[in-house]
This record gives sequence, structure tokens and C-alpha cells, in this order.
Amino acid sequence: MGFERYAFINRMWAGGYWWTYWLLILCNILIPQALWSRRVRMSVPAVFVIALVVNVGMWLERFVIVVTSLTRDFLPSSWGMYYPTVLGLEHLLWNHRCVFWP
Repeated sequence: MGFERYAFINRMWAGGYWWTYWLLILCNILIPQALWSRRVRMSVPAVFVIALVVNVGMWLERFVIVVTSLTRDFLPSSWGMYYPTVLGLEHLLWNHRCVFWP
């Protein structure tokens, strides 16, 4: 099995972060399908909520790419789960504060 196929299967089914992959699919593909309905498109609160969900999905996409890449390095001795540090969480909260409360 090639490395790319292994990485894809690891992200999708076997890895510790499989749930983030499926949440990514839900946020970026399935929920925006509601916009096919005219009633949903004409509702400002519904479009706003869908936009927020898509933004969460975009963040999850970056999370899936970066964290699953760091979890499985080329050396099996360096494999392990990612646990955020206090500094990383502060950085995340500060970025959200700057976006939502300018």
C-alpha cells in the first residue's frame, strides 16, 4: 500500500482523528446542500448559520491536514496523538477574538 493511500485511510477510518474527518465532510459538503432549497436561501438566519458551519468546516480541514500529518511521522518511534498546549489554545482563542470582536 502506498503512503498516500495509507494516509487517506488513516485519516478516514483508522486514525485517532477519524471523527474530525467525518465532521469536516458534514460541515463542508452535507450541510451546505440545504442551500438548494429556496426557503433556506431566502432565510437570513439560516444562511448565517450555514456560513458559520462552513467556517468551522474550513478550520477542521486545516486541522485534519496538519494534525494528522504530525501524528504519523516517517519514524514509527515518533508516532503519537496531538495534545494542544496552553500557548496553542491561547493563540486559537486570540485569533477567534480578533475575527468575531474587532
